[in-house]
Amino acid sequence: MTNEGQQDITLTAAAMQWTRSNGVDEMGPTADIDVSPAILTIKPGQSKTIKVHVRQPSRSASESMYRLVLSEVPTSSNHDDSGLRILHIKRIPIYVAPSKTVHKEDWKVEANSSGKIVVRLNNQGNVHCRVGAIKVLSDQDKNGRAVASLDANAVTFPNESVVFNLQSHQSFDPQKLTVEIVTEAGTQYIHANVNDSI
Repeated sequence: MTNEGQQDITLTAAAMQWTRSNGVDEMGPTADIDVSPAILTIKPGQSKTIKVHVRQPSRSASESMYRLVLSEVPTSSNHDDSGLRILHIKRIPIYVAPSKTVHKEDWKVEANSSGKIVVRLNNQGNVHCRVGAIKVLSDQDKNGRAVASLDANAVTFPNESVVFNLQSHQSFDPQKLTVEIVTEAGTQYIHANVNDSI
């Protein structure tokens, strides 16, 4: 951690278990991970290292997810002119892989003549899939410009499905669409199927 501000900052550091229920992130206490130091003060322009130690290898068939939670401690310096204290909390993902990892993503793309594009991901693997940028490209555009785009910045858990909805205000032939999807594994290109009922 680096303090790029003008005042000392004091932080607490703790690991929390990260789960998801019906698309809602939930966090709870865990004894699986040690974090050291648990509290630290960083002076302006200086850096300190926080060590994260997994107590034992994962025995789960799927990846285990946690978050390192850094919480700023209230002091006399971290407030604005009105006296209101401004505190920051940062949550950093921690992924503990199973003994054997399986990457398997099932993508489906549908588009209609009204400019709606639906991208569906079913993560059938046992590790997470991070989705970055999604771009919809038309074969009709010789310059390769996107007719629609989305910065998804989403993490899909194992055995989880997610839907990304995009809308284009440009005219295009839905039969001539290709969707560019950027994930941690690289860039994929999926041809869109026409479905006017979406």
